[in-house]
Amino acid sequence: MTVANKITYSHSLTSTVSGISPAFAPSTGGDVIHITGNGFVSPIVTIDGINCPLVNSTASEIYCTTGLRSTPPSAGNSFSVISNGNSAILAVSPFLYIDRWSSENTWGNEAIPRKNDSVYVPVGMTLLVDQSTPVLYSVIVEGKIKFEDTKDLTFDAHYFVINGGEF
Repeated sequence: MTVANKITYSHSLTSTVSGISPAFAPSTGGDVIHITGNGFVSPIVTIDGINCPLVNSTASEIYCTTGLRSTPPSAGNSFSVISNGNSAILAVSPFLYIDRWSSENTWGNEAIPRKNDSVYVPVGMTLLVDQSTPVLYSVIVEGKIKFEDTKDLTFDAHYFVINGGEF
């Protein structure tokens, strides 16, 4: 398509991301992700503004290692693949950093929340509840809470506050 003889778009020259595996990993980094698609030339992958250094890449596959995300992004999550200086089209859901409730890394290498503790999920953080919780005092959600959908779980607190987040 040509617009006013100034811009020409060619789908065949545009890189496309058609698969990402795994779809999520913890923000501690060090996980290799596999990105499939087409038209990858000198790719650069970033997740929430953090470089995902290449392990290997071809025109149809990228392997990169996630970096440590020490704090959640203030403006929400982002995922990008730049190929030959241009943004690739994402034809799938983007990769996300998702931290598991059951991991001490999620809690800064502290103990997993216990009975009557308060939990805060900041903007940019996605927390996966993958085990039942004790009865908490309060849960404040400005980021996202998702639940493992392969198990029956209980998630209980005296107070839940959803402040612009997702539950």
